[in-house]
Amino acid sequence: MKKLLQKANISDNELNEFLNKGKLKKYLANEYLLKSNECCNSWIFIKKGVARHLITTNEGKEITKNFTTEQNFVFTSISSFLTKSESSVEFQTLTYCEIIEWEQSVFNYYFNTEKWQNFYYLLLENLTIKKELKEISLLNDNAEKRYLKFISSRGFLLNIIPHYYIASYLSMSPETLSRIRKIIS
Repeated sequence: MKKLLQKANISDNELNEFLNKGKLKKYLANEYLLKSNECCNSWIFIKKGVARHLITTNEGKEITKNFTTEQNFVFTSISSFLTKSESSVEFQTLTYCEIIEWEQSVFNYYFNTEKWQNFYYLLLENLTIKKELKEISLLNDNAEKRYLKFISSRGFLLNIIPHYYIASYLSMSPETLSRIRKIIS
């Protein structure tokens, strides 16, 4: 995140000013900040903790789309936020979380400035690249390779969140993840 802020020429003072305009909220593990069929009306910064983006299928199966960790800006549902429509994505805390939240009006005020527009563009670019790389990995890589990539980029989550969420994120069953972990260790 620091690199994106630096690239957009946003100083630490400007970042702190922006962070102070948001509302600090605290959540216990397993609380939902956004449920499906609700509209995402805010943008957040996870100051502390880990959360996940998920979709619940028509059959009731939860699929983890992504994890958001400390020191990251995120929309709980970017499509809902931008279109002001109901979300299909849910956002759930996995650990105790401290979150700074901005309503749309504060977001609009700041993001009418060139620096923050640049940051927003860089953030969306970064999210798009990560999303595409994950999609390509799901199509091209076997389960073991997906797990090894996860370990190299987000291995710290292994001791923080339940492994069935990681299995869901990697599009495999918890049993497959368990087998892979035994083979690798």
